[in-house]
Amino acid sequence: MKRKSKDSFGEIFAGNAVPDSATLPTLPYGEQLAALFYPSQTPAHPGDPKGAPHLHAVMKNMALLLSDQPADILADQASPDCPNELDSFEMSYRQIWHGIGKGAPTTALFPPGEHQATKTFLRAAALYHDIGKYVNTDRHPTIGWYLVSSMYPEERDKLQLLLTRTEFRTLLTIIRDHDKFGVLSSGEASLPLLASITNLMQEEVKIQEQRLTALMLVSLADMSASFPLTSCVAGTVMRDWSRFIKALENAWGDRGRLLPYVVQEARQYESTVERIRRLLLTVSRDDSGRWPTIDDKELISDILKTTFTNRVDVFCEDFALVAKLDYSLRFFRLVVQECRLRGITGPSSIAHIIINILKGIVETYDEMLHARRGHYRLIGVEFGSLAPAHAPEKARALINLLLERPAEGLSWLLSDVPAWYIWE
Repeated sequence: MKRKSKDSFGEIFAGNAVPDSATLPTLPYGEQLAALFYPSQTPAHPGDPKGAPHLHAVMKNMALLLSDQPADILADQASPDCPNELDSFEMSYRQIWHGIGKGAPTTALFPPGEHQATKTFLRAAALYHDIGKYVNTDRHPTIGWYLVSSMYPEERDKLQLLLTRTEFRTLLTIIRDHDKFGVLSSGEASLPLLASITNLMQEEVKIQEQRLTALMLVSLADMSASFPLTSCVAGTVMRDWSRFIKALENAWGDRGRLLPYVVQEARQYESTVERIRRLLLTVSRDDSGRWPTIDDKELISDILKTTFTNRVDVFCEDFALVAKLDYSLRFFRLVVQECRLRGITGPSSIAHIIINILKGIVETYDEMLHARRGHYRLIGVEFGSLAPAHAPEKARALINLLLERPAEGLSWLLSDVPAWYIWE
């Protein structure tokens, strides 16, 4: 990410993680940024439940991630629950900045001579990543992409003067896609979702790898501002990053090779079990500490084999192509909460209910998923209309029916979760 000339972002971030209230409005899109960031104690920006404190936390954690001790960002570093994950995180981080093996500096994804410029850019990317919330929180990544790429052309031109062409394209990718590593880590998405980020036919693989890495780092800072980023979560994100970096390299710069590679990996039985484990783990977390999380691969495997018998491979193949379950966590969390209120507390019972919903989704959109041999269709399924924040009474009524008369409840659910093509 070499710069053509020195820009002002380096000076802006020299003293503070967040530009001061006098400097921020002078930046490109300064009016929008100032509305989101100041004052830091404001409870909420209209339409943004996280408000300014969230954005300040993102900038603070971005600075931590770029420090000499990036593990400082992990909430449980003193006594990690997942020491192996922490080790994996630190090893991958060294690979990004310092390389590995003989001649390590030459193998670093970001060469040492470019570190200062790269870190300055990443701080700028963190500053702008949530700009879509100026308009609305829901769909803010897409809104932000259009806001910076198409709206306010004078502001866009000013921003482009501060960035190289590659940096500007990377910034747009980060704004549009900064939720993708998060939904992968929660089980809402499968690995092929990341394929929509790439454009290998127009840029060399190393630039794509750097872009993906910049996206991952900003995503980690964003995630850690929303909930404690344990070594388990950080390790999961780094592992997904590593898997996709490998896929990019194996694609040899050919975009046509990339999707089959990641689809094949996502279709593996172990990958399906892991995705469902992540989903169940995420939606079963209980802040009160009263209920244990559901985190048992053997249990999930047993339920899959019982549910699908000799067709489990077919489910795995199709479920991988359901690349995103958009806004599903809100609904699934409510399902788990209602189960526990009704005394349905066994991990097996709850897992059965969630897996049965996933089965219904795959079967409902069977025709959308299947293309001619050698081609792939990725779809997203939209749970927004069932999210309790938008329709609390509807969500509760549906879940009551789902638990009392499962067939009827599932039929209602499936009629209210539209699908769209991510990749066709």
